[in-house]
Amino acid sequence: MEPRMLAVLAMVIALGAPATSAQNILVNSTSRAPVRLMGVYDEETGKPIEGAEVWDRLANVYVKTSPTGTVSLNFLRSQHDSSVVYIRKIGYGDTTFLVMTDTTPITLTLTRTVPRLAPVETHAIRRRSMAMQGFEDRRNSGAVRGYFVAPEELRSKWDGQLMRSVFASHGMIPMSRGPTSLKKTSCRTLYYVNGIPGTPLAPVEKDPADAYEAVEFYPSKYAAPQEFVGAFSGDVCGIFVLWSRGA
Repeated sequence: MEPRMLAVLAMVIALGAPATSAQNILVNSTSRAPVRLMGVYDEETGKPIEGAEVWDRLANVYVKTSPTGTVSLNFLRSQHDSSVVYIRKIGYGDTTFLVMTDTTPITLTLTRTVPRLAPVETHAIRRRSMAMQGFEDRRNSGAVRGYFVAPEELRSKWDGQLMRSVFASHGMIPMSRGPTSLKKTSCRTLYYVNGIPGTPLAPVEKDPADAYEAVEFYPSKYAAPQEFVGAFSGDVCGIFVLWSRGA
């Protein structure tokens, strides 16, 4: 017997304890198995996957990965120096593999089965909804008799040109009503920019088309929505409603 064991036995006998207890104390202090870790990560991002179930197929039990994506494999029951491990996590493909009884750490990646959604630019959607929803509703309404130039046309066809070219190409030309009862009817052209009335002395036909997102034109107050006619009681040659970019 080794001198260290003899010393322990001598101490136990001196204290009146049985020799088997000393042997148990010595064995338990040196027989703890090293912890073997597995790390589970997202194959696309490399980030740890928390809550993935790591199953022991032989014992039919499982443990879940921690917030760091790791889990101890000391719970596995081995057979013929190996264990069958099954990994599953909602949103990822299941994986089964064989774990040998050694202490080498294991790194495992899971592949997503649910595609990641692209981030939504909520600010841009909110801005378009507030400034342009009315335009889209009127453009798609059969009850409104107007002329419309949508954002996609302004950007693709008219960038770098003046608004007068846009107006002319769509027949958005204010026209007087002609003689009525031996006198000429006077009429007025109205301009709205982002829903705010502008001055008829400064028409926007010389503005660059790049400055605007969409255009509406109504040839008379009877064809225009009431919100753009208001309390104006005179005759109207035309009503321009323009929406600027970034409004």
